[in-house]
Amino acid sequence: MCTCGICGKPFPSHTALSDHIFRDHANRMLIAIIAAAIIALATLTPVKADSTEPPSVGEPPTMLHLVYLPLVATGQTVE
Repeated sequence: MCTCGICGKPFPSHTALSDHIFRDHANRMLIAIIAAAIIALATLTPVKADSTEPPSVGEPPTMLHLVYLPLVATGQTVE
């Protein structure tokens, strides 16, 4: 006896369960496949840097500076 993990319906064999999943839950699988493909393609695309020049004195901090600012401001050393 097998049970569908999506809807909880019992089936007498694995073949009946796989037929049920491919027939009744195919739309969910298609959405999952499309989402996985989009995520995989997004990780393969190269990312360009915003600017290659370092910030000048008096320039407002960027997000990168804000992330490291608390470590610098506390005076703690990282070992």
